[in-house]
Amino acid sequence: MNLPPRKAWPAREKKYDWFRVYNDFVGHPKFRFVAKQLGMHICEVSMIAMALFKAANRSKPRGWVRDFALNECGAALDIEPAKVGEVYRMFEQMEWIQGDYLSTWDERQPDKEDPTAAERQQRRRDKLKAQRQGKQDAPAQAEEPDQKSVADIARYWLITEGKPIVTRRIGTSAMAADLILGRWMRAVGAGGVEELARVIGESDRQNIDGRQFQNLIGQKVDDIVRAAKLGPPLPLPAMLASAKP
Repeated sequence: MNLPPRKAWPAREKKYDWFRVYNDFVGHPKFRFVAKQLGMHICEVSMIAMALFKAANRSKPRGWVRDFALNECGAALDIEPAKVGEVYRMFEQMEWIQGDYLSTWDERQPDKEDPTAAERQQRRRDKLKAQRQGKQDAPAQAEEPDQKSVADIARYWLITEGKPIVTRRIGTSAMAADLILGRWMRAVGAGGVEELARVIGESDRQNIDGRQFQNLIGQKVDDIVRAAKLGPPLPLPAMLASAKP
């Protein structure tokens, strides 16, 4: 059967076509905490969060939720708009929404992918394949850790091992520890997660507990933020640098 040719797909802006829903979205402690505080079901809070993601993805620039309409969201999800507003305000109190912006958007929903990601993943696969074959040496093109991979490793350690340490040392619930650790990680940014992981691990080895642990880590976070604002020290002039003490 001869069919007429299909019309060309309309031109679209690729970066606005979709957004990521990560593995930890379903049943995330943040949504469970909000649901418990407001007497709502976690399914309702999760769907409101999904609606916020949708609004942020459509916004220009992406990430803003200033156009998020409580009435429209409530009608779409069959939830009272007042309840939607309460969830929104709770997210603001938890600093997931800051200044009408989703605080984790840039980290989790980049407009442009890392151009070196495929190459780094291939090097990693080659290395794992060599190890499975019993080779002790790395492949000919050894993987060179960059700043991003170091930050990813530190972030993964904080989420998997650091959070239980915070829970145990402060003596709080896993949900509260998740909120505290998330606030610290957002404060220090990608450039400070490695130092944050180091000081949490060192404090755990020194058996520092309770308020002392929380104050120590909080002070370290402030130091990291302050150092990032100041930037690296300026180089000495040539005459001073070459002068003998």
